[in-house]
Amino acid sequence: ESYETDLVETRFRVDAERTRQVLERAQESIRILAAHQERVPTTTVTPLITFPDDPAFSGTTAASFGMDGLLSTLASQIKRCDSEIILLSPFFEGEGFGRLADVLLDALEREVELTIVTRYLSDTDSHNYHVIQSFMDRVAEQEVASRVSLVDYTVWHDGTPIEERTQGGENPQFTLHAKVMLFDSRAAYVGSANVTDYGFDRYLELGVLLEGAKVTPFRELCTFLLDSTGAVRVDI
Repeated sequence: ESYETDLVETRFRVDAERTRQVLERAQESIRILAAHQERVPTTTVTPLITFPDDPAFSGTTAASFGMDGLLSTLASQIKRCDSEIILLSPFFEGEGFGRLADVLLDALEREVELTIVTRYLSDTDSHNYHVIQSFMDRVAEQEVASRVSLVDYTVWHDGTPIEERTQGGENPQFTLHAKVMLFDSRAAYVGSANVTDYGFDRYLELGVLLEGAKVTPFRELCTFLLDSTGAVRVDI
C-alpha cells in the first residue's frame, strides 16, 4: 500500500537573534546542572541476590527481579580492585570462601591489600580459624602474606574464664554480625550473606552494591572499627 501527496513549497524565516538566545539558555542550563551534580555526588545502588536451593526458583534469574547475582558481583568487584579490600563477616566456611579465594589471591598478586575481620580468630579450634588458616597456606605459597591483615573482633566480659573464650564457650560481650565488603573505597557490598556455601549458593540472601558517595560512611566506619581496642590483629 502506498500513499501520494502533493509537495507544497513553503518559505521559512529563521530568527537568528531568538535562536541564539535559545542556545545560550540551553548552554547555561547544562552548566548549572553539571555544577549541581558536582556539589551533590550521586550513589548507584544495585540490588543483589543469592537464590535459595528451592525448585520454585529454578526457572528464575537475578534479572527476573531487576537484580544482579551476589557471588558474581563480588568476584567482579574484586577483579577491579587495585588498592584495598576490606571483608567483614562473622562466619566463614571452606567451600563458600573457596568461591572467592582465587580472585582474592589474584588481587594480592596485583599488590592489593586485604583485611579480613571476623569472630573467634584467637580460638585455634574455631571453624573460622581453620578456614582462614587454609586460605593463608595458599597465601604463603604465593609469597603475598605481607598484604593480608587478619583481625579478630570478639570481646569477652572481664570475668569470662580463658577456657570459655571460645566459639563453643560463653557468648562474647560484643562482636560483629555485619556483612560488608569494601572495594578500594569506591564500592561497598552490604547484605545478609556470610562467606559460606549457604550464603553464596543455597539460601535466599539479599544485599546491595553501593557505588559513589554513600560508600564513604562505610569506609569511615570500618576505619573506626579497625582502630578500636576490640579489633585484635592475629597471625595465622
